[in-house]
Amino acid sequence: NNILKGNQMRYGFAIDGVRNWTVLGNVDEALHHGEPISTCGGAVTSAPEGFQIDRTFATGVFQDEFVDAVVQRAFYVGGQTEPLHSIRDDLLEGNIYLNG
Repeated sequence: NNILKGNQMRYGFAIDGVRNWTVLGNVDEALHHGEPISTCGGAVTSAPEGFQIDRTFATGVFQDEFVDAVVQRAFYVGGQTEPLHSIRDDLLEGNIYLNG
């Protein structure tokens, strides 16, 4: 169970490219902002929100709050040319750990 809080949040729980995941019991109390950009294929990434999923590339059990969205390149928002530091980066650097 995770809680998102704060008034400077960009994307919250954005899911894409996973198989057989279970995501339940999370809460979003944050304010989300940022300007989405075009993806490699020309589609526009969805505006930041708390619970977003691209079901084309995600399978599993997800809590009801998730809405269908384009989340490809979600780490590039607000005119950035480089991605935001991601959870994946933190995992690889050993800064955070996931249960299970």
